[in-house]
Amino acid sequence: MYCLLVICDAAAEILPLKFPARLPYMDMVTSLFCVILLLFTLLMAFNRRKFESVMRSLFSARIRTQLQRESKVFGEWFYMFAILFYFLVQAMLLFLLAQYVFPESVAGIRPFPLYFLLLGVVMADFFIKLLLTLLMSYIFECPEDRLNFNLTKFFVHTVNSVAVFPLLAATVYMDFPYLLFLYIPVFLTTFIVMIFRTLTLNSDKIPPFLFFLYFCTFEILPYLIVAKLLFTI
Repeated sequence: MYCLLVICDAAAEILPLKFPARLPYMDMVTSLFCVILLLFTLLMAFNRRKFESVMRSLFSARIRTQLQRESKVFGEWFYMFAILFYFLVQAMLLFLLAQYVFPESVAGIRPFPLYFLLLGVVMADFFIKLLLTLLMSYIFECPEDRLNFNLTKFFVHTVNSVAVFPLLAATVYMDFPYLLFLYIPVFLTTFIVMIFRTLTLNSDKIPPFLFFLYFCTFEILPYLIVAKLLFTI
């Protein structure tokens, strides 16, 4: 018993100064982490091979072609679970950014409503962009380009969510928000690959100029406007 106490005292010296249990939103975050981890486990347990293919398809044209040939990704339960995983992880990312970067702006909002508000923002952003790509494909009569673009974005969402989830957990339980900056190179890499894949798979029905106009207007500009508003509050 004495040895155990000595080990605990030594561990306490190594742990961060602010123990996570003291954070006001820790219980909620821990519960959500359990739900997210359960979804990840289901993705791995029910179709580990497809999950690995999705993770690699963004960077491998051969695996992407094989995945499209073997199954219809959008018509399976795997897609629904992966998108739900993306929603929960991205909402948690925004929640932690709000708590660490803009604490005064969200001080008057309770953690539980704030998380679900941000979850609604993530879902609205996702479905609005789906409608915009549908409209664009209807105008230019290029449904194949729309499917390719949505599939590429699905790969990006999955890779980013899997990459950022351990960083979120480490940020909370180590109380070290600077770990979130490690996500930036991952995001930039997948973002560049997404543009490259979209251009290389384009059927030329949509001129590159119009594609970049759409991309800058609906994929980049809204985030820049939101960031500008947040930093001016």
